[in-house]
Amino acid sequence: MKKLSVVSAILLVLVLGCNESANGPDVDIGAIIVMSEPAGGSVFINGALQTGVTTPAEFELSSGEYTIKASKVGYEVEPDSDLVTVFEGSVDTSFFTFSEISDTGYIVVLANYDYIPIYIDGAPSGTFTPDTVPLAPGVHVVYPDCWSIVSPMPETVEVVAGAIIDLEFDIYFKRTVLIEEFSHVNCINCPNASAAVHSVLSNYGDSLTAIEWHPQQSGGADPFQQDNPDMHDNRAAYYDFVGIPRVYVAGQQVLDPMSTTAISSMVGNAFGLASAVNDFALWGSIVEGSTAKVGIKATGLSDADGAVYLAVTEVHRHYDSAPGINGMTDFYNVPRRLRRYPESGVFNISAGEIIYMEIDFDVPSDLSSGEYSVIVWFQRDADGIYTAGEEILCTPCYLY
Repeated sequence: MKKLSVVSAILLVLVLGCNESANGPDVDIGAIIVMSEPAGGSVFINGALQTGVTTPAEFELSSGEYTIKASKVGYEVEPDSDLVTVFEGSVDTSFFTFSEISDTGYIVVLANYDYIPIYIDGAPSGTFTPDTVPLAPGVHVVYPDCWSIVSPMPETVEVVAGAIIDLEFDIYFKRTVLIEEFSHVNCINCPNASAAVHSVLSNYGDSLTAIEWHPQQSGGADPFQQDNPDMHDNRAAYYDFVGIPRVYVAGQQVLDPMSTTAISSMVGNAFGLASAVNDFALWGSIVEGSTAKVGIKATGLSDADGAVYLAVTEVHRHYDSAPGINGMTDFYNVPRRLRRYPESGVFNISAGEIIYMEIDFDVPSDLSSGEYSVIVWFQRDADGIYTAGEEILCTPCYLY
């Protein structure tokens, strides 16, 4: 079997929401705890689905009135909604009771890939392809979806009590690219590189995902580097460089990390039809709060050896006063924890093969639901040694 020295990485992101200031919670914040019997219901706040969480769940909200709803596929809910007024420092509870619908029909949802979340009437059902979903009689809209795929056309079906409907979906993957930014709160030029990266992100929308490493390559302390120094320093050591800022697009170094034009050019190359970015597809879901179910397919023509890495990133941290001398006060998608599958060594994936895996991870205690993302990439590298010009990171995706 031919061995490859090329490093390919595929990225998977679970974005759960927003976060509070790093200097402490806002003064006008209260909390709502949403509970149900049985647990596992989807939560809606003012009509917006709260992705990535099910009952029981706690939400920190600004003072004001909120309409809380809960739903669970195959169940009726009581009450239909709950109007809650949040005050500064208050903690309120909304409780919902789910009753299983006795006159139930069933929909069998199949796809050409497993681990794709199934949506019913616009809300996640809590199940994944392939699965059989119980539903109340009536008209329902059904589709599988996650960030890394081209959303398939929803199917509208009429469910009849006792009947079984089979649905099958063909899944296709989007072309997306990963940017890695290396920064530090005391790096004078890093704000310029950060501005360039975010300018490119704004032009490409969800076709790009950026993560921000903080190795100790500038004088003075950096709070992100101090939180997990080995993780940040080892990522810089893998690329074997000294000096920041640095920007890598799909594993390729941007020679001028402060140039929007230079970064955009590298992104364009990564989106090219001949780019090795497209040699793999990655998708999956977060289940039970701290387990990632991940699928990977080698879509190219070659076999590969490598490992899957999972990073828990802080979505956004704001400081009222800059923590370093470069004046930066806002930081986005900074890795806080990192896991590897397998824990040592590599696995082989053949051309056209699909491999499914589960990866357990932990979330820093200072991050609540809505404040972190989960990023997974496949790093194609048999020996763990970076070779300039060969490394490829590809197909980042947000999971719901």
